[in-house]
Amino acid sequence: MKLICEYCKTEYTKPLSVAINSKFCCRKCKDLSQVGKTGNRPKKRMISVCKTCGENFEHWEGRSAKYCSRNCWNKRNPNVLRECLLCGKEFFTYKSVNKLYCSNKCYNIHQRDIMKNENSPFWKGGITKQNKLDRTRAEYREWRESVFVRDNYTCQKCGKKNGNGYRVYLQAHHKEKWSDNKEKRFDIDNGITLCKDCHLLEHTHKF
Repeated sequence: MKLICEYCKTEYTKPLSVAINSKFCCRKCKDLSQVGKTGNRPKKRMISVCKTCGENFEHWEGRSAKYCSRNCWNKRNPNVLRECLLCGKEFFTYKSVNKLYCSNKCYNIHQRDIMKNENSPFWKGGITKQNKLDRTRAEYREWRESVFVRDNYTCQKCGKKNGNGYRVYLQAHHKEKWSDNKEKRFDIDNGITLCKDCHLLEHTHKF
């Protein structure tokens, strides 16, 4: 079906099924016909200063632009070389990130040293028993994990381990008692991996 464009007045052809609602020959003519009408006013442009290079650039008024190009946007947060507060190792990080340590390990060690005793918000005057303090030390946790790794996370008495639908609670047992030999408390050779049931058989008391 032949029609006349309401904007450019040129003749164009449309299928009969869509010709009833067709008024313009193309999308460009439709957009140009809306310029100056209420709710379809042309966008205004403004000049801003790029925060990276300091050059002036033009952009739409409704857009809060800070950078003139993608290249300047990529340079907004460059890498800087810093020194680890604990070990002194040099590492790269973003300029805007206040990173003081090269790794989480250094951060945890330093924070653990800083927050000891009365510096800790949970300090209650040293009322915790020494035995409990020793068993919550990082050295004890590292010893326990080392014993599990050496024994492949398997009970050395009954052979149980996690997997295939089974969940086994493992514990690290001291061959020479914790209270009898303080020098071997963190000796890996003095530890053995046991499941909870087998561990109960090694002690007269219950956990």
